[in-house]
Amino acid sequence: NKKQERKDLSHELKHAAQVIKLLTDECNKLMVEKFGKLVQLERLEGAIVNLQIEELKQRLDDAGDEYYNTMTQYEVCQ
Repeated sequence: NKKQERKDLSHELKHAAQVIKLLTDECNKLMVEKFGKLVQLERLEGAIVNLQIEELKQRLDDAGDEYYNTMTQYEVCQ
């Protein structure tokens, strides 16, 4: 029966919305306990990725410096 199916789906949707609200509230509560405020997880993830990129850039610069120094020493020895 379509009418009953629609009613059941509507009930499931309301229940899912309640569960999402409870989980969101619990997540917010835990964030406040841990960080002292609500944190935007997307921004936090972006900051972590940017930090990793900066570390890789620094390693690349260090490797370039080491290569330059090695080549300079090699040219002096010839």
